[in-house]
Amino acid sequence: MRAGLIFSSVLAGCVKAPAPTLLVTPAPVCGTMADGSRVFKILHLNDVYRIEGLLDGRGGLARVATLRSALEATCPELLITHGGDLLSPSLLSKSTNSEATGGKRRVQFAGAHMIDILSRLDGAPDAFDDRLVVAIGNHEFDSRDADFAPALDRMFEVSGFTWLDTGLTWGRAEDGTPLIAADNLVATHTVNLAGVNVGLFGVTIDKDGVDYVTTTSDYAAIARSAIATLEAADAEVILGLTHLDIRDDLALLEAVPEHPHLILGGHNHTAMTRAASDGRLVVKADADATTVRIVTVTVAPDGTVSVQTDVPDDAGTPLGPDAPAPDPAVQGAIEGWLAALDASFCGLDALGCLSAPLTVAGTTLVAEELEIRRYETNLGDWVADQALGVFSEHAPDLAFINSGGLRLNQNITAGTAIPRQVVEELFPYSARLSLISLTGAELQAVAARSVEAWEGNGHWLQVSGWGFRHDPEAGTAADLALLPAGGEAVAIDPEATYRVVVNDYLIADWSDRDGYTFPIRALDVAADGTDLKGVVMEALRAAGADGISPEVEGRVCNTLRAGACRLP
Repeated sequence: MRAGLIFSSVLAGCVKAPAPTLLVTPAPVCGTMADGSRVFKILHLNDVYRIEGLLDGRGGLARVATLRSALEATCPELLITHGGDLLSPSLLSKSTNSEATGGKRRVQFAGAHMIDILSRLDGAPDAFDDRLVVAIGNHEFDSRDADFAPALDRMFEVSGFTWLDTGLTWGRAEDGTPLIAADNLVATHTVNLAGVNVGLFGVTIDKDGVDYVTTTSDYAAIARSAIATLEAADAEVILGLTHLDIRDDLALLEAVPEHPHLILGGHNHTAMTRAASDGRLVVKADADATTVRIVTVTVAPDGTVSVQTDVPDDAGTPLGPDAPAPDPAVQGAIEGWLAALDASFCGLDALGCLSAPLTVAGTTLVAEELEIRRYETNLGDWVADQALGVFSEHAPDLAFINSGGLRLNQNITAGTAIPRQVVEELFPYSARLSLISLTGAELQAVAARSVEAWEGNGHWLQVSGWGFRHDPEAGTAADLALLPAGGEAVAIDPEATYRVVVNDYLIADWSDRDGYTFPIRALDVAADGTDLKGVVMEALRAAGADGISPEVEGRVCNTLRAGACRLP
């Protein structure tokens, strides 16, 4: 049974969106050209967590469906690729304890909503889409226990498209049968486009601690083996569909000459185009399909392959808020899943609990990933302050939280009511807090990691009680100082010890700690383990009609951006 059939009764009564708007002119641009060259296109997206898009109308898979139809009108030779991270995390994918139902655990959809909507992008939800190929991202493994394997296998199985599991080793049950064995899960894949035999392989970022799969960080070895297989299958164009950090993507291209001709990537949430030393490209889009990438591949009569991106450098093709209009059928299915979420989360006696307002934004609260993963933001300041306040009785000096744990990926416009759903989406994971001790020298290393590979990554920190000066050109974090509320900045002493509030992802043995390696010297205090989501929820409720209006205080001073700076 396809994922969408699970909630067919809900999907049947959905509101239809406006008719789709075409973005391209009706002139053939693909196929065999007069000079004998063969041309096809690729529509690429990655790291899409919301089927519905953002509050301001950008993104959403219904707009992707419209764009696909528009492109196929002039280029039937179109391949759709997804760079991974789709099953999780989102409010629809997670299990949640709902206050409206007395704290009972209500299991959400574990990714079935995403499988259903992606399977509808071709306009035929019950047919297999042989033009859609998806990489596996690290968030597909958010549920790490072996007892999740059957559900994940079923999720792969009901998908109406191809998944690439290149380089992954699936665990086995006691009787020797593989825990994951869906038919549409393959190590390599070939598809014919414009008479070109196109081969694809995937690479998934190494992730420890998952009971049912083994990954590896030898990405070049994975690529070499897959490329050999595809060359044996007479692939003329070879594409790498990866879920890696951009540095690993480029290292892979440098380590493996000639192939792949192009990497279509994920994991980074920022649109980018990067070139290896020989000119081969890595292309990524912005998260949540606020942009996508359109790539034209040409195979000359002599077999030479050339690649042209939709837009140069670090831009993508935007989706919304005004165009294209959402595809009506896909939008209807999305509305059905959102209605099912409300019923599941709130209970039939409390429908609408997610939309009930807690307070109001007195000023625009900045949480879009292009900002909150690269700069200090006013919402980041406010949330970090709430974390610091949890331990106020124990005299904490400072706090920091990784922005990858703040996953709203949209701003809240001034004057807008803040409902519970915003908080639930902001914190899709546990954000339990602990008080630890770090030296000033260790804090310097923490700040250096925060600014490392400044590409909009989740290890960027939002901070409270301290700050530093960030020079993006030099890649440095300097001038660390304590910033007490209402007081003057005090330089952090490398030899001194400080009391620090952190969220559990940065210290847990089950996580990769976002690359941080500071020692974990926990302080045994009463507030340890308090979840930041609950703290934020209560603070918003307490704000009531007055709302919250935080300002960027000037804790992380960017040398390339003018603004407030509390550092001397």
